[in-house]
Amino acid sequence: MSRIPAILKTDAARRVYARLLAALEDVGPFDAEVKKTSIHLSHGRAFAGVHPRAQGIVLQIVTDAPLAAARISKVEQVSRSRFHNTVRLERVEDVDARLLGWLRTAYALTVAKSLRPASIATVRSAPPGKSAENGASKMSAASAAPKKSTSRAAPNKSASTAAVKKPDVSAHAQAIEKYLSALPDDRRTAIEAVRKTVRAHLPRGYEEVFGSSMIFWQVPMSVYPDTYNGLPLMYAALASRKTYMTLYLVSAYASPRVAAELKRGFEKSGKKLDLGKSCVRFKNLDDLALDAIGTAVAAFSVSEFVKHARAAHSKTRRKT
Repeated sequence: MSRIPAILKTDAARRVYARLLAALEDVGPFDAEVKKTSIHLSHGRAFAGVHPRAQGIVLQIVTDAPLAAARISKVEQVSRSRFHNTVRLERVEDVDARLLGWLRTAYALTVAKSLRPASIATVRSAPPGKSAENGASKMSAASAAPKKSTSRAAPNKSASTAAVKKPDVSAHAQAIEKYLSALPDDRRTAIEAVRKTVRAHLPRGYEEVFGSSMIFWQVPMSVYPDTYNGLPLMYAALASRKTYMTLYLVSAYASPRVAAELKRGFEKSGKKLDLGKSCVRFKNLDDLALDAIGTAVAAFSVSEFVKHARAAHSKTRRKT
C-alpha cells in the first residue's frame, strides 16, 4: 500500500494524513487497513479510524472513557468501556501534542493487557514502529516475508497449545537475510550488529520472525496462546526507518528498573540515549551502548515475561 491511499482525494486530506502518520511514528507498530471509505489504524484491534473529507480528515479515536475537549465534536459509547471520539483535522497544525496524547492513550489500550506488569498502574504508550525505507505507512507495507498471524480473533483458550501453528523458521530467516541485503551498507552494518547483540543476550525460548519490514523477537504462541488480541506477544523489534533506525525494547517499557539501567548504561559509555517509551533511536552504530542494550534484552526470561503479561491481563479482567 502506498503511503497516501487513493481514497484521500484532496490535497488537504493527503497533507493532514501524512502529518498524522509522521506524528504516529513513535507510538507503536500498527496496521493501516484501507477500506472503501475509511482507513482503520489497528494493533490487534482498532485504536483509530480515518475518514476522508474534502477539507481534511475526520479522525475517530477509540478510548475506554469519553474525551472531554471542545475540539471533540462527537462522542459515541459503543459498549461499557469503549468510546468513539470524533475530531476534525483540517490543517497539519491540528495534529498537535494534545491529539498525539489522545492517540497514545488509545493505542496503549490495545497493548496494556499484555505488556504492563500488574504492579504498575500507569499505562504508557506502546513500543513504536514503522515500515522501513519504502516510505510506506507504518507496519502496512507488503513484505516479501511470511508475516505473523494477522487474525484478529482471540485463540480458543480451551484448545491444546500443541495445535498452535509455529512460524516457518527457515522462511523467516531467509526473509531477514533478504531484508538486510537490501539495506544501504551503513544501515546493514548497524542493523546486523544490533541484531547480533540481541541474539547473543536474548533468553532462551523467544523466536525470531520477520514481518512488515521489521525483525521481531516474540513469545511463541505455543507458550502463550491466550494473548489479548490473538497475536504473539512481542518482546523486541528492530527496524530501519527513513531517517534513523529503531530498536524496540519492551523490557524497558514494562519495567522502570530496566529503563533506568539502560539509561545508566548509556551514561557510563558516554553515549546520549535517544529513548522514547520503549524505542531506542539511532542513526549509526556509534550512537549505541551495546552492552547496555544487551542487559536490557536479557532482563526477562520467557516465563517471567509471560508471568507479567498474565498478571496484567488478570488484573484488567477483575476490574471489568
